[in-house]
Amino acid sequence: RSGGKLPTALGTAGKAKEILAGMISQAIRVASDTSRPVAERIEAIRALGLAPYQDAANVLPELLDGRQPQEVQIAAIGTLGQFQDESVGPLIVEAWPGFSPQVRAVAIEALFARPQRLVCLLDAIDAQQIRSSDLNPARIDFLLAYPEASIRDRAKVGLGEVQRARREAVGTGYRDVLV
Repeated sequence: RSGGKLPTALGTAGKAKEILAGMISQAIRVASDTSRPVAERIEAIRALGLAPYQDAANVLPELLDGRQPQEVQIAAIGTLGQFQDESVGPLIVEAWPGFSPQVRAVAIEALFARPQRLVCLLDAIDAQQIRSSDLNPARIDFLLAYPEASIRDRAKVGLGEVQRARREAVGTGYRDVLV
């Protein structure tokens, strides 16, 4: 939980490494097994957070697929979100079309978790892989006020109009009621 990985803490040799490798191997099998109960699969997916990214990356992307149960997708995003690897953002963006609104909310949080993923999110919005309307107003405000100038400037270009359009729509709605 402190940011370190269990394999590093246990060292690279001995019985502990062997047990951990077996546990990770079992977690990969259970997470991928669609005949297993969803609760078991979710526990296995969470256990993959202890694995090196290369091992987890062999199974987690397939669990983002829209044919997977929503709970499995959410657990896979949560586990992926723990890793610092630069491929996490693109994996989430690639799977985006298969996400329900609930899964998209979790995916947005994973994309907002690291600055390099924000760049990936803005790239996806620019490429129209993700609609700007999928972001709630608070998230748009966050990006428009982001401390890092490169992200803030990109957000102002890509999302500034969305924010103004939403404000105008609210104003128009009240104006119609007042007349």
